[in-house]
Amino acid sequence: MKKTLYFLIFIGLIGPAKETAAQPISQVFYAQNYWMPNKPAFGFTGQLESWWTEINASGVKYIRVGGKAYDGSGMWPIPTLLGIIDTIRARGFEPIIQVPIKINLSVAQNAIDNAAIISDINVTNAKNIVYWEIGNEPDGSYSGVNNYHTNPIIADYIKQVSTAMKGVLGQSGIKIIGPCLSYYDFPKYASFLGGADNITGSGANGYYIDYVGFNTYPFSKAQLQAGTARQDIINYVNSPFQFDDILDTINARIALVGRTGSLKPFVTEVNISAYQDNTNATTRGPIGVGPKFFRRTILGGNDGKRNGKAS
Repeated sequence: MKKTLYFLIFIGLIGPAKETAAQPISQVFYAQNYWMPNKPAFGFTGQLESWWTEINASGVKYIRVGGKAYDGSGMWPIPTLLGIIDTIRARGFEPIIQVPIKINLSVAQNAIDNAAIISDINVTNAKNIVYWEIGNEPDGSYSGVNNYHTNPIIADYIKQVSTAMKGVLGQSGIKIIGPCLSYYDFPKYASFLGGADNITGSGANGYYIDYVGFNTYPFSKAQLQAGTARQDIINYVNSPFQFDDILDTINARIALVGRTGSLKPFVTEVNISAYQDNTNATTRGPIGVGPKFFRRTILGGNDGKRNGKAS
């Protein structure tokens, strides 16, 4: 079975120092997260703007503006976001925009608010962004308030927000990514993909989702410490016990719900380390490419949690 997917990878894979020539990345890795920008007013003091040449040389095509720090009330203000979109496109990439889910609001209000966001960006300002992600890691980030971390509510907001966004003037052709849990939880996704909490169907304005999104944190095991080379990392991500099994499962469920060709897997985050400031050799991820190393050698920022990783 052909495995079609989209990867968004952490910028730490670029290399250990700016003077190092950019290395080719496997073609399955062809997008980049917009993390570590130099935006002090919003709590980010990285040096992403100094690395566009290296990012371009890596062969990526898309830049995702999303992650935990951008969700809810943390989303960029619209004027700032418009500038980010222009910057990304000026560098030859296409943006993917994550809209926020605010767990203190009703699902209906989130749908109204996110329809207003796409109207602002695509209609009023004619940015014509095609790819939109709804929320981020609801299984963890949304816990404790209004049950937004539960499958029924996740399915409900995906349906309502997607329908509202695609219902905005001229936006029926946008592509929606969801539900983007922190990892591929097989029982939960079985429910989303044709089960009790099915989100593969369609509403008044088209399909609820066009891409099945999920994140992953595969590099927090002691046995990975020796695998520091770029190809070692790529090989591990693609090993039979990681994406191969997941992609086979997703594609089988896509076929069962009759969406072959119109619904595809989408990996929104491949995180190098799940422990942002932990230098413990058994938990920090691959030596030399974890957030602490990356922050020291490339970013030079003073906030490891916000610079080293945004989600």
